[in-house]
Amino acid sequence: MCRMGADPWEWLHKLARSGYRDACGRPSGWLPSIRARYTRCPSGGYGEPPSPGRLPHEPFRRSSEGTPRRRILTAMPRFTCRTCGAVFSLPRHVLDRFPGWEPSVCRTCRDAVRQDRPAAAVDDGPTTGVFTDGSASPNPGPGGWGAVYVVDDEIVAEAFGHAEHTTNNRMELTAVIAALDLVPEGTPMTIYSDSNLVVRTINEWAAGWEKRGWKRRTGPVENVDLVKKAYYGWRPELTLEWIKGHAGYRWNEYADKLANRWRD
Repeated sequence: MCRMGADPWEWLHKLARSGYRDACGRPSGWLPSIRARYTRCPSGGYGEPPSPGRLPHEPFRRSSEGTPRRRILTAMPRFTCRTCGAVFSLPRHVLDRFPGWEPSVCRTCRDAVRQDRPAAAVDDGPTTGVFTDGSASPNPGPGGWGAVYVVDDEIVAEAFGHAEHTTNNRMELTAVIAALDLVPEGTPMTIYSDSNLVVRTINEWAAGWEKRGWKRRTGPVENVDLVKKAYYGWRPELTLEWIKGHAGYRWNEYADKLANRWRD
């Protein structure tokens, strides 16, 4: 038998007539919403409310024994998209279907690649520039980076490397730093990265971080050692642009292969 007996509504309405107010200060007129949420349990009384659980304004909900029980929230795993750099998460039931799998691309980028794949097969992308890429698998974990300097579809120079324990963002930044060494000083050139996070870091955010002593408004700058190296090593004749990753662009795909050469 539940704590409030076979029919708790008589007890609740006694509280209502006595001027009862809940923990949020609401009068007893809120009782109809309580009635709608509670269902009769097999013992004949009334127990725990049905899914989806407590309402946002409830301080707690009661277990079937009638004792207060705090709602325990479990944090969902968070991942970093290697294409755009955004932080995303997936429902637990999706991850449970593939034990050990860590998604590397967010849903937005995945869907964009699928939609644009036919057009990308025709367009090879830019034919001149320095194309960079980097990744870690798993993230964090072992990873690699690659950069290729191309002029009119001809390779001028390339570089690649790896690290035993790193992250996607560190490898993307390392690839951009390596690109600075591939281009001779005084040569105007565009450096391409498929990490929107790296591009915005160098083009938009780094100057403000420097003025604040390399601190963000929300906390420390991540990978500040590499960010400083890329920012201070930048030259006025160079530009940094974002290029969509895994979209069939020839030299971006080539840089991706360089970044994964450490696996061979």
